[in-house]
Amino acid sequence: FPRNEETGRPAFAAREAEGPFRSLADFVAMLQAPTNPLLVAGGANVGIEWHKFDLSKTWLDRANAEMNTNPYVMRERERYLTWTGKYAESAQLAEQTIKKLPKDRDVIVYYGYDLLHLGRYDDLLQLTSKYEKVLPKDADLPLLAGYVHKNAELLHEAVDDFTRAIERGPEVRTAFVNRGYVYNDLQNAEAAS
Repeated sequence: FPRNEETGRPAFAAREAEGPFRSLADFVAMLQAPTNPLLVAGGANVGIEWHKFDLSKTWLDRANAEMNTNPYVMRERERYLTWTGKYAESAQLAEQTIKKLPKDRDVIVYYGYDLLHLGRYDDLLQLTSKYEKVLPKDADLPLLAGYVHKNAELLHEAVDDFTRAIERGPEVRTAFVNRGYVYNDLQNAEAAS
């Protein structure tokens, strides 16, 4: 926000803004009843990133019917639903959102975790196979494929998946841990350590 040069305070607080907010009351009213879907998406995102899901819900509840068709609001609602354990509802929304944001990492990865939690392993493998080509640097997609292959006891495939996840995201500790478990299952103690 622009600042009042004399007071140093934000100009809207001094009722001097040249922009759309002439007062703090105008600003607060806009936050309570936003008309911009990106503001709703941004507020929901902050809640998700801080793991304050009640805050995310508050922002998402402010979206009107038109805003709910905005792909960024849809993406944040999908993420909120995943984090709150509503995997079926999140997966259903993800199928619509991917059509609007076909290269959005969050939409695709959260959809993958929904499918994993729902036990839709074939759908998950189709998703990871398709989108690893679209998002070749993403570590979560091979990690998800590794979970499926590990549970299906396709251990060599799981090692390959977890190794790809590690190469793409060396900070993804779960890939190291799971690859170690798989090596242990393969009775390869040296590689497991």
